[in-house]
Amino acid sequence: MPNVLRIGLRAFQDCAVTELDLPLGLEVVEGQAFGGCQSLTRVSMPLKGGMIQGGAFVGCSRLVRIDLIGGIHDFVSSLHLEEWRNTMKAEISRINEDLPLINVGEVDKTRVIQEWMQSVLDRAEHYKGEHYALLKEGMTILELAVWGAKIVEAEKERDDNDDDKSTAATSSVSLEENLSEKLKIDNDDGDSDSSNVVKVLQTL
Repeated sequence: MPNVLRIGLRAFQDCAVTELDLPLGLEVVEGQAFGGCQSLTRVSMPLKGGMIQGGAFVGCSRLVRIDLIGGIHDFVSSLHLEEWRNTMKAEISRINEDLPLINVGEVDKTRVIQEWMQSVLDRAEHYKGEHYALLKEGMTILELAVWGAKIVEAEKERDDNDDDKSTAATSSVSLEENLSEKLKIDNDDGDSDSSNVVKVLQTL
């Protein structure tokens, strides 16, 4: 049934089918579509909310296994924390622990399957939100780290500039002191100020 979108009311009621592989594109399984299929033991199907309608598997006393197909398994594998992955895997496999224990005379397995599918969807939605929040937090931490690195780099550059200015100022002071000292010495020797300046500049 690769292109089937909808399985109608009582479509396969009391059929002798033993296993079902429902297509990924399936949207609806109507009431009692497989009702009374007492030989049915396993169903593989996509995970979609509201897909299975009331009584779709009523009377399927031997139905003990449901296998999900589609992107749910890729989603579980993509979860960031191992705890989340393990919780999702346990919830997905829980149905195969519950179905064999159900007394068909008392409980319609359809309702159990519906509740389980919704539980898996709810957990997936919860962990999707947690996953995105964790990624967002990680990005915020990364952005803060980059911002901090830029601040450190800017401060280092400022300190280097301050050191350069300090060195230049020290050199200027030394030059002035050297010039003054030479002028003083030459004045003591009786030279004129103008000739002293020329002599000093020639020695620098």
